[in-house]
Amino acid sequence: MITSRKLLLIFIIQLAVVNATPEPTIDFNRDIAQLISKRCLECHNQRDVKGNVNLTAAKEFRIGTENGKLALKLINEGKMAPESKGVSSKLPDEEIKLFTDWVLDGSPWPKGRVLDLYETTTDVRAGRDWWSLQPIKRPDPTNPRMNPIDSFIRQKLKDKSLTPAPQANRRTLVRRAYFDLIGLPPSPQETEQFLSDQSPNAWPKLINKLLASPRYGERWARYWLDLVRFAETDGYERDKIKKNIWRYRDWVIEALNNDMPYTQFVTEQLAGD
Repeated sequence: MITSRKLLLIFIIQLAVVNATPEPTIDFNRDIAQLISKRCLECHNQRDVKGNVNLTAAKEFRIGTENGKLALKLINEGKMAPESKGVSSKLPDEEIKLFTDWVLDGSPWPKGRVLDLYETTTDVRAGRDWWSLQPIKRPDPTNPRMNPIDSFIRQKLKDKSLTPAPQANRRTLVRRAYFDLIGLPPSPQETEQFLSDQSPNAWPKLINKLLASPRYGERWARYWLDLVRFAETDGYERDKIKKNIWRYRDWVIEALNNDMPYTQFVTEQLAGD
């Protein structure tokens, strides 16, 4: 016969089981590999073995850190990572706990797993997971009925609870197109020509016309020339005239007007430097 005391005991045990939160398991690749790559490999990789400690593989890790215990001691003392420019580089508490739990669990390391300095992006270097090193793929627009660019912009505005500006009228549109593409306002005749064209392809016709204008290259070349610090003199100290530098300026303008592929654009400049 089950007494009330036994029933109470069973209830307490069941309640404890329900409320118990299992400790999250530590995944080497997800947790430890990223931590070591980010915090330690700058000074303890296969090429740069400071203190004769290489942390890229299991055997070297266990020998150099006494199965992790020496590393754990230095980390808890705030000596690893070392100070940088007089500022402590002590690891965050959650990372110290993660590393401690892993070491106390015997520092399990997958067989054959070798860490790489560049497998993870850090504050000081880009790793192979850096966005610009990922394979190029075409994202799906959130609204397939819209222009893809408009669709992405509309989604970002929605994410930030912003309301898009109202659609511009045709007179405003033609001015925006001229200023954006060639940096000059349309003449009254050009404005009226666009306003009077009620055909469905009036807008694409206008854009193609402006892209074909020599003024297009002259406007957009400014950004590249500013980037490479183009100037026709040597600066304020000597102010010597660069007599033939205009040829490079004209080449950049011509490249943009001819729609030169970017790879060729960069390659020819590197070859001519």
